[in-house]
Amino acid sequence: MKYLFWNTFKNPEINTFLEPLIREQECDVVLLAEYTDNVIDLLKNLSKNDYSLYLIPPIACFRITTLSIFKPGNVKPINSRTHFTIMQMPHKTLGFHLLVGVHFPSKLHGNDHLTFIAESIDLKQCIEEAENLIGNNKTVIVGDFNMNPFEEPMVGALALHSIPTQEEAKRGNRIINKRQYSMFYNPMWNLFGDKNMPAGTYYYSKSGHVTYFWNMFDQVIIRPSLFDNFDIDSLKIIDKVNGTPLVNTNGRPKQQISDHLPIVFEIT
Repeated sequence: MKYLFWNTFKNPEINTFLEPLIREQECDVVLLAEYTDNVIDLLKNLSKNDYSLYLIPPIACFRITTLSIFKPGNVKPINSRTHFTIMQMPHKTLGFHLLVGVHFPSKLHGNDHLTFIAESIDLKQCIEEAENLIGNNKTVIVGDFNMNPFEEPMVGALALHSIPTQEEAKRGNRIINKRQYSMFYNPMWNLFGDKNMPAGTYYYSKSGHVTYFWNMFDQVIIRPSLFDNFDIDSLKIIDKVNGTPLVNTNGRPKQQISDHLPIVFEIT
């Protein structure tokens, strides 16, 4: 199954790019942040060529819009907060798995480091409760974390504990001070940097001694139990839709389309 995530930057005409992107990538599940275009028109236009997606009604989390090839009655809501939603999503080969959509607060709006630690700890606890509830830890978290993969709330054991290598993440958990902490694998490290452009999903330059310029705010992280099903080669940052660049001549996201670039990946 093919998954797409995109922070659409409240672009009221994003469907112009979103519809061909969904078709081009043959997406089964679509998660959107800051989506303000007409979702009914999007679904109608997709269905004109026998491409059926359904809107999954949000519960508590209105920062994420979810579309799926599965009808809403087949997608079970598990838990939601303001900044994330947890769903039991059907899967063609797995039967079902947990899918978590995330849109954490923006650093541009004065949220401090403690905010991201608190949100990450809460998210991790809610995911573990959901995994225990349904007896399944095949969990996928995807969205705009507004953090880079190397930041403490992403890698800290009490928080998301997402590790950059499968070799370490396959341990499943770590014991620290006689307490056990479950782990995720974060494959986004493989796309970070200028070996394969674009160098990230979000570009921001600020005055000051420390600026990263390129950031990897849009990420997917998975449980080690999904290693055999996660197609690492399918993970991509999309910078072109139907031949139209989403980036400018400097290779940075076109602000008139979105300040973020979309990501896609497959769970087989």
